[in-house]
Amino acid sequence: AIPEAGLARLRACVRRNTLGEANAPANNGATALAQTRMEAVLTELQEAPFSGKKIDLLVMRPTTRQAYVALISNGSSLYTTTDKARHGDVGVADISYNGIRMMTDRHCGRGLILFLHTASWKLAQLKSADIEDIDGNVLSRVPNYDAYEGHVSWYYNTICSMPNANGALHGFDYPG
Repeated sequence: AIPEAGLARLRACVRRNTLGEANAPANNGATALAQTRMEAVLTELQEAPFSGKKIDLLVMRPTTRQAYVALISNGSSLYTTTDKARHGDVGVADISYNGIRMMTDRHCGRGLILFLHTASWKLAQLKSADIEDIDGNVLSRVPNYDAYEGHVSWYYNTICSMPNANGALHGFDYPG
């Protein structure tokens, strides 16, 4: 059994987008993405029992990015430079929140934003990437084609060495 002090180190911050955590609606897509809830995750990760490490990457699905762009498109929270005339473009190329870079990944869950301290994530390898010798050949001819194929294997896993340095926000409405 892990002592209680050890459990605090293993906890990650997961928060719903609704303010009433216990009375959250059953439908996960019930509320719009809110800046106050994003800030609440960042703030909570600075408090005990969390690590207090700086979040340096937000990961979300492309449709979740669309919800964030809708949130900042009202103009009151969007920062733009106006020191000189620029090319007109309605879209948003690079986005961030509170100076934290955002990236999209289609494998991230819908209606979910991951708040990551990237230094707490490690690549654990049992065997580095290498070309395999299958049936005595490194390269094999592809039947009926003028082509060759090979097999590369890489035995690894991504692990988090400090879960309490990371957080997640879920339970908000998302497009798509």
